[in-house]
Amino acid sequence: MSACGTRRIRRGVLAAGIILCQALRVSEAGAQAQAQKEWPDDEPLVSFSTNLLTIREYDNAIEFGVHLSRAANATVAVSVAGTARHGETNDYVLSTTNLVFSENGPATQLLTLRPIQDTQREGSEYAVLGFGTLAGARPAGGANIHVIIRDDDALTIMAANLTGMEQMYREPSVRIFRGLLPDIVAIQEFKVADNNHRAFVDRAFGTNFYYMVEHSFRKVKFSIPNGIISRWPIIASGEWDDLSSWTRDFAWAIIDIPGSRNLHVVSVHFQYSGGDADRIREARDLVAYVRECVHPDDFLVIAGDLNTHGRNTEVLAILSAIVTDAHQPADQAGDLDTNHTRTGDLDYVLPSANLDALHIPLTLDNITFADGMVFDSTLWPVPPYPIEPNDSHERDMQHMAVMKAFALPQEVNVRVHSWAMEDRGDGDGLVEEGEPHRLSLVVENESGLCISNLALSITSESPDVILGQDYPRRLGDWPAHYAGPVPTCALAITSHVARVDQALRLQWTSDNGSWTSHIPFSVTVQRLPEALDNRDLAFRNGGDAIWAYQTRNAWDGEDAAQCQPLPASGQAYIETTVEGPGRVAFCWQLASPYHSDYMFFTMDQVFRTGNYHCAWTDVSQLVPPGNHVLRWTLFHHNSDPGGTGRLDHVRFAPFTNAVLQTSPAAVTRCVFTGQAASIPISVWNAGAGAGDMAYRATSSESWLTTRAPAGSSAGGTNRVTWFFTAGPTPATNEVVITVEAPDAECSPATTRVTIITLPSVGDAVSSNLAWSAGGSGGWFSQTNYTHEGAFALQSGAIGHSERSWIETKISGPGTLSFWWKVSSASNDCLRFFLNGIRQSPELSGSVDWQPQSYTLTAGDHVARWTYVKNARTIGGLDAGWLDAVRITGSPDAEPTPPKTNSP
Repeated sequence: MSACGTRRIRRGVLAAGIILCQALRVSEAGAQAQAQKEWPDDEPLVSFSTNLLTIREYDNAIEFGVHLSRAANATVAVSVAGTARHGETNDYVLSTTNLVFSENGPATQLLTLRPIQDTQREGSEYAVLGFGTLAGARPAGGANIHVIIRDDDALTIMAANLTGMEQMYREPSVRIFRGLLPDIVAIQEFKVADNNHRAFVDRAFGTNFYYMVEHSFRKVKFSIPNGIISRWPIIASGEWDDLSSWTRDFAWAIIDIPGSRNLHVVSVHFQYSGGDADRIREARDLVAYVRECVHPDDFLVIAGDLNTHGRNTEVLAILSAIVTDAHQPADQAGDLDTNHTRTGDLDYVLPSANLDALHIPLTLDNITFADGMVFDSTLWPVPPYPIEPNDSHERDMQHMAVMKAFALPQEVNVRVHSWAMEDRGDGDGLVEEGEPHRLSLVVENESGLCISNLALSITSESPDVILGQDYPRRLGDWPAHYAGPVPTCALAITSHVARVDQALRLQWTSDNGSWTSHIPFSVTVQRLPEALDNRDLAFRNGGDAIWAYQTRNAWDGEDAAQCQPLPASGQAYIETTVEGPGRVAFCWQLASPYHSDYMFFTMDQVFRTGNYHCAWTDVSQLVPPGNHVLRWTLFHHNSDPGGTGRLDHVRFAPFTNAVLQTSPAAVTRCVFTGQAASIPISVWNAGAGAGDMAYRATSSESWLTTRAPAGSSAGGTNRVTWFFTAGPTPATNEVVITVEAPDAECSPATTRVTIITLPSVGDAVSSNLAWSAGGSGGWFSQTNYTHEGAFALQSGAIGHSERSWIETKISGPGTLSFWWKVSSASNDCLRFFLNGIRQSPELSGSVDWQPQSYTLTAGDHVARWTYVKNARTIGGLDAGWLDAVRITGSPDAEPTPPKTNSP
């Protein structure tokens, strides 16, 4: 398996919503003044329409309301505070800071906040809008708006192992995240209530933040997994094996930060109990993973809990090959220690050299941390809102938050917001070897400048990826902040691509400059041949779920394919193509506790065998000459919890000698007393060394005779016909037709024939026509339900999804008339066909005797009556009836008047 974690890729957007801002305090003096002032009880309350605004520096202006609880004469002054400065030459402006209300005017007035774009690398800034001087109104509780102005000039990255009791993230951790407002977090021991990581991220960061949390197929379940949370889209993520730990791996994510380079974040939690040897091994493995999977032009940060208790260790020396610890975060007192007792420096944010070159001091509440911050809430007289003084030392919390800030490059560039690979191959949604795909991009010109004469060239850094003729392509001029899709690109993957840096290179050129970005993707290795123990066949997945490689339960004790969970009425299949003649054999297992699942095997979409519930079972089937599609399907019937279907040890053995087969393997023929009929059987004796075939029929019935090609054949395909004449009385006879070819495989071959002799049809339908019947159950003559009071035909007994038919040949011109009735379920029906075309109406449910007539043109016509059952229900007497079939020469002839004998 590739080190790049191709088996566990998650792509694209993982969530949506708004960014939670840091709630900011009004000054203590202002707060005390508001609290001490006495307000008249009869004055209306004044409040803002919201308490939170988030805006980017280059966004359009936004509106919010100032509201009085009732219309009144009042003057309201809006106060401003925070690091974002108010004014035309600063960071934002308000449409006004003084509002005058009238008792005859509206109770709500709108203010407009317009951000001002600049080029300073100041990162996110905040403002607090409150109420200053008030006349004729009094403030409502919590009357502040907290504003975050994001300008994408800088980003902050945090290492966070902030679990409390039971190694779970609780409210103190949430408050720390909300107060420090990191852009990206490498989070350890990512355990949250109800295992609902989405809800936790929404509460602590905002519904527009993205996240990943690792899971593993090698390890049954992570008890304390690593994860990554990001303000910007995570375009790929997964985990690399940590061979020293059974509770987590190394979680990685590629984040689409502003600019031409992606940011690779690796969240790590090195072993504590294993000692230095384990941590050294982890560091070496991590360096190997990064060198294999991270493009050297991209940014990289490794962050998390290294459990080193000191910086002068071999672990950091090994990691220094790919990242740097040049800037060492500390608290206000210069203490580097990050554990609960503040006695060891365990937690790190380690950037690559190209990212560290962009390191900037981090400022929080007017305190500047030159090399990054170790945050201990107890060191702040008043911690940033909403953090409480003891949050960093909640019961069982083991670590402090560690955070660094980095400037983002100032450049004209197009950022790839999201990308997708559309599967144009087998449609299972996986990027697999040997399949065509189509790449689609959504991009944005992030700068405030127009990009002139923009062109895009997409190339592959791997010889295994072949691009179509869509690129290079000229995209023209793009205005500032333009966002939208670009034309798609066709590509084909010829073999396994293991390295992320063997991906796609996007080369952008314009009059403003040029830059390069990358789209990493991993190709899923086709593991079905390995699971099914057959690398000579090409297996394909299809349907509503994937059959995946697994090792937990297998026929051979090693590996097998297992179907992933299916929705109600869903099905998923594995299929392959073979060239016969030969024999296919396989082992399958189905565990269905509610009997709501069914597995079946088809050849060329023709059912061959199936099971509802079985232990591991070895099955074999003959494959006739020619190409054939073999398919194994699991079907889930209802909403009950689904069972588990598995497939293993698929073998196909072509025959080297001639192969003898007959078709069909079984046939049922319905005839009427005294009627002559024939049974044609197809016989194959094809392949190398085909010898003579000798034909014989074994039966205790003397009325069966055989007409074969001179009794033998030298090979190939032949048609063998058995003739018989039905006896004088109704009966059911069975006969086995046997074909032998001594030098062929599968000799002798047999066809089992069931012959059902029915009463004379003429007595039932009052007509001297020649009749034949067929289907799964033959029509028969009976006296219980009739139209004319003597005999009538009734459809044969059949099962679900089966049919019973009877037909006759008629010469026109003239009129065909008959009477019919049905007693069935609403989805079963009795139909009439004329020359193979279904006629109207058809009968369904409970319908008593009805007449029908049809005009016949000159020539021969075939009339057929068919009773059809659906797949599930049974209703009524489950049958159809036919009586009084007449052929007359006058189209205007009336049917015989009824003499009913109905229930």
